[in-house]
Amino acid sequence: MINKLTVRNFKCFEDMKLEMSSLNVLCGVNSMGKSTLIQALLLLRQTYERGSLDKGLHLNGSFVNIGTGKDLLCRYCEEDEIEIALEFNTNRFEWVYSYIPDSDYLELKKPFSESELSDFDSTSLF
Repeated sequence: MINKLTVRNFKCFEDMKLEMSSLNVLCGVNSMGKSTLIQALLLLRQTYERGSLDKGLHLNGSFVNIGTGKDLLCRYCEEDEIEIALEFNTNRFEWVYSYIPDSDYLELKKPFSESELSDFDSTSLF
């Protein structure tokens, strides 16, 4: 189970941390970021299914179509990188991606170690 979702410089979120439990309900007025949170998870799943979660983020595919890196990068951010992090009971997995203008692929800035990858695979999130 995901205990916390963090997104930084991701669409409408400069820095957002969401504590999660076994049941989560997203509600609010239009254009507040509910779908954006779900898109962050779908992007990870989409990239995982392409076998490149340890290399980069695929913005367009079978689960979600974002467009280019410019469409994903928060308009008010000070850095050209995007972060998505998931926390489980004992593990935290963090992906920091370098923004590539006019590309539908973001490059992973800090690669995972072999032990981090095996820990992630054992969570059976995807």
